[in-house]
Amino acid sequence: MCLVDSNVPAQESDRQLTDWLRAAGRELVVVATKIDRLSGNQRTRNLLALRQGLELEEILPVSAKTGYGVKELWARIDAVGS
Repeated sequence: MCLVDSNVPAQESDRQLTDWLRAAGRELVVVATKIDRLSGNQRTRNLLALRQGLELEEILPVSAKTGYGVKELWARIDAVGS
C-alpha cells in the first residue's frame, strides 16, 4: 500500500516505491489521502494526474476527516489478509 497526498503531483519517491513494488511482484494499492480538501473538478484532475504520473489504472481516494473511501480501503486490506 502506497499513500500519496491527493493535493501534490506524483513525487519521485512515489514512483520509486510503486516501481519497486511492481518489480517485487507485490499487489499494489495506491491511496490518495486528503481527498476532502479538493473540489470535484480538482479531485478529478489530481486523481488523473496521479494515475498518469504513477502509471496506474486505479487510485483509491480516501479522506480520514470525512470517512470518504475508508470502507473501500478496509475492504482492500481485508481482501489481502484473507
